[in-house]
Amino acid sequence: MKKILLSCLMSICMTSYSVADEVLTDVITTYGQASVSQVPDVLRFSINVEQKGKSADQISNTVDKKIAQMIDALFDRGVLEKDVSSMAVNLFPWYERNGQTRQQSGFVYSRNINVTLRDFSRYPTILSDILALGATRIDGFRYEVEDQEKAYKQALKKALVNARNRAEVLAEASQVSLQEVTVIQETSSYSVMPQKARMLSMAESDSFQPGSSEISANITATFRISHLHSR
Repeated sequence: MKKILLSCLMSICMTSYSVADEVLTDVITTYGQASVSQVPDVLRFSINVEQKGKSADQISNTVDKKIAQMIDALFDRGVLEKDVSSMAVNLFPWYERNGQTRQQSGFVYSRNINVTLRDFSRYPTILSDILALGATRIDGFRYEVEDQEKAYKQALKKALVNARNRAEVLAEASQVSLQEVTVIQETSSYSVMPQKARMLSMAESDSFQPGSSEISANITATFRISHLHSR
């Protein structure tokens, strides 16, 4: 019995000695942020063709013919098929006032083409072609970064580096050693506001270039730290 008790006491002493000399751990949590500057690589805009007339069939045929000609012109200028979509077909009655009453005089038929332009240098000739073919309106101009998620992921990586740099400053000031990251929390989501663009005149079209966009990412990161406690 005495031998067993002595053995237990020796074990407790060895354990206490080990705990006293082991490397204890704690954490530092920091905030990281970063931005990636990227020039928009696509220009999106809409082309509208509208026609008034007494016969719905006649005006729809006229508009559809113009739309087909415009789509062919876009393809001839190097716009990809996937970057042209014909949408938003509208047909509604057209009324005119006759004294105190309103009488239907015919119909208004319209169609839209949504275009994505990748080569900005083609804009002047495309604009000239579309207007010559009878576009009623060209609007909705906006620059965009097509693969926004790729840029956002780059910003996330840089945000983690920024968080580690901040943690290293704190660790050095606290005289502890910074170890591996244990927890990362993303506190942002990628969202880029498109840059609005106005329709330029032919004289201005040579300088039709977008500015850069900032894609930002924010995180919080927790790092393990270590410090040695002696007996």
